[in-house]
Amino acid sequence: MHTIQEKDKRGGKNAKVKKNPFLNWDETAQYWFGYLAADGNLSKTKYSINLLSIDHSHLSKFKDWVEPSLTLYNKKGSNCKVVTFGHFDTYQFLITKGITPKKSLTLNLNTPITRHILRGVFDGDGCYSSRCSPKITSGSLMFLRQLSEFLTQNGIDVTIKIQCIGINTTYALYVKMKHRFELYKLLYDNSTIFLERKELKLRSSLAKVKDKSDELQERLKLQTCSQATDTSVEGSTTT
Repeated sequence: MHTIQEKDKRGGKNAKVKKNPFLNWDETAQYWFGYLAADGNLSKTKYSINLLSIDHSHLSKFKDWVEPSLTLYNKKGSNCKVVTFGHFDTYQFLITKGITPKKSLTLNLNTPITRHILRGVFDGDGCYSSRCSPKITSGSLMFLRQLSEFLTQNGIDVTIKIQCIGINTTYALYVKMKHRFELYKLLYDNSTIFLERKELKLRSSLAKVKDKSDELQERLKLQTCSQATDTSVEGSTTT
């Protein structure tokens, strides 16, 4: 387990946060915890916490939730923005629950997975296209196994595959296509915080699947009626 010394509690740049925002372990706290598990970073030398995203307006929600006076900065060489803050108790809290410095290959949460944590992880490291199964990518096989266990307990079949073999192997957790509806319900039913573009993408895809299913059912119904009519005609005789 990562340990930190009891010095320099200032937290580094933007040390404006006065309390741990995760203490009220509600939907919002769990969601941002999951997002940090995916895309966050803890400094190894300071009590500093960073979160970056290409979704600037969504990152602003995190900033306002932690401390409205924080600032979003441009990350050099990319389209991402980053918010940085330092707070000793928050830093310790995250480490206790498994989010540590240099976590990308070793992430292993010390808290039960919830659907809100899963949604945060999906919004950070998940993706979906109409041609491929929903997936979550990580360098930590242990972490994906934790997510797999939670999803399986909720009736959703998944598989984990090696995605890239090299110096740092990465893995991908795939949700079976047949369980996209169940995944959507698990992630978004009665949820109040999520990345809108990902929710819309999955919802739109499922709507197309439903439309195709309804169209198929209507065709089968018409075909059955037509066959019944043909049989009636063939079975009738004239005298």
